[in-house]
Amino acid sequence: MEFVLRKESPSTPLLAKDPDDLEHLRPLDKVTVAVIGVGGLLMLTGNIIIWRNRNYRPIKTKSVPLTLLSSAGGLIWIVAALVVNHHFRRNEKSLLANCSLWTFWLQACFGFSLWLNCLTLHLIRLCRIFLCKRGTDNFDYLILLLLLSPAVVFCIVATILKEIRFNKFEGGSDGNCRFEHGIHWALGLIVLLAFYFIVLLYFSFRLRHIMSPFNEFRLIRRGGILSLFLFLLSLVTLSTHAYRKAVGRCLLSFAITSAIFYYFWARNFYVIYNVLFYKDEYLQRFNAEFNRSPSQQDSENRSRSVQKLEELYVELQEEIKASKESIQQLEIEIRLLELNQARTTNN
Repeated sequence: MEFVLRKESPSTPLLAKDPDDLEHLRPLDKVTVAVIGVGGLLMLTGNIIIWRNRNYRPIKTKSVPLTLLSSAGGLIWIVAALVVNHHFRRNEKSLLANCSLWTFWLQACFGFSLWLNCLTLHLIRLCRIFLCKRGTDNFDYLILLLLLSPAVVFCIVATILKEIRFNKFEGGSDGNCRFEHGIHWALGLIVLLAFYFIVLLYFSFRLRHIMSPFNEFRLIRRGGILSLFLFLLSLVTLSTHAYRKAVGRCLLSFAITSAIFYYFWARNFYVIYNVLFYKDEYLQRFNAEFNRSPSQQDSENRSRSVQKLEELYVELQEEIKASKESIQQLEIEIRLLELNQARTTNN
């Protein structure tokens, strides 16, 4: 997300004087768009594979509609980020000049909010199945609308108040978007993203002990560390105004796309790879894992616990033995001291 903060009268246009603002479509911008475009095509291909094999049991457990909807939100966020971060020229007569559409609606509401909340809804459905022992139904999508409602309200208010406007560069019809009234709207977008991510982490933590075919706690935790690093990197880029330069805005775009691509491929790469090359073998392994009875799992857990207790018992025995040897050595030394003291008294 790119935030340029100026406090001017709404009737007064903001004219960009930074020479770098006029030098769009540099080679670095072209490379960035090309690399991200290839990554987006691969992600789109992965979604097509998932859709075509949606009745394949290992894929079916991934909540195919939510996976596809989340991927759509991620791709929308990527495209909006490329526009907002000035990788393309924005002419006042083009659709790209609609600042509220790209910054608020496509980037915030139908971008990162839709992307993250579809992942969260998948975890909520798993909570209902494994923790609440209840089934799922189509009314679960009302939860998605509820999760999206803060972003929708935020975007409606920001659009009505016209908090971001298109401002032309000097000597042409190109320009960019700038916030009109301070930093609070920019901070609002950041807080909204952080809030949604905390909700995702909460439900993934609650599901950390469920069976492995459904357990995504580790990958979400690793993604959380990656996202935190990229989030801090983005804040540094924004606070130092490095986004004004080609390197800064490319770094900002790569930070966003890295998080989106990581979550998609970390969740789906293994199953996509197996459905392409080892479809039958992987299905057999998946069914064997899925159909293990709770008593078998409890037995395995008990055997692991017994093994750990045995290892702990051996360690304690060794410590006791070492302590006994130390005590015996001390007793010998005390006796020698007593004999020496008795001889000294007799002399």
